[in-house]
Amino acid sequence: MEKIEIKNLGVIDYDSAMKIMTDLHAQRVADEIPNTLLVLEHEPVVTKGRRLHGQEVPLHPELNKNGVIIREADRGGLLTYHGPGQIVVYFIVKFSDYVNGISDFVNLVENALLDALLDYGVPSEIKKDYPGVWVGDKKIASIGLRVSEGITRHGISLNISNDLDIYNYFNPCGLGGNIMTNLQKITGNTKLETKAVAEVLVEKILTRFRSKQSDSGECHVLEPQSQLRRLPL
Repeated sequence: MEKIEIKNLGVIDYDSAMKIMTDLHAQRVADEIPNTLLVLEHEPVVTKGRRLHGQEVPLHPELNKNGVIIREADRGGLLTYHGPGQIVVYFIVKFSDYVNGISDFVNLVENALLDALLDYGVPSEIKKDYPGVWVGDKKIASIGLRVSEGITRHGISLNISNDLDIYNYFNPCGLGGNIMTNLQKITGNTKLETKAVAEVLVEKILTRFRSKQSDSGECHVLEPQSQLRRLPL
């Protein structure tokens, strides 16, 4: 019986999250744990994808003034920002449990993002040659996965109420800073709660997973206080 465990890490610094993700990835490779999703918000950080490793990337001094640290990430892509008001979901998943190829898995995850945004009355789309999820000509969600030994790591980020000014101080995803948006700006709803949106997004991900899995199972959701609740899968 397949299981998925969802761990809510709350707001966490990047280095600590990467250690948790790396440790869980090794455990999943060894088949010691079930497929796992990490749901969190990062403390402010700009990450450099593998294409930029070893390169000096000019960054605006305002990033440092705003407490933004710089880290290298072993995912694809270029520069990406993570911070409060943005949902991050990391996938430690044997993707072949659900689809045949990693491109199909990416498509599955992207469609879950589309589903979640539609719940808030926001039609969105996936653009060829431009990874992530778009609302018109603005990017609202990013995706960056890596597969090692058949298990994914890293994942997606969805902008809810994060500070969009940060994007003016670097070149996100190789695009201009004014290309980014968030759910609060699009809807005009200043009362959006990141945790509530995260719950919607996770449920949409699980629904997409269920649609690809023929056998029934159960999903164990582990809250930060180590409370355990279960959702049908």
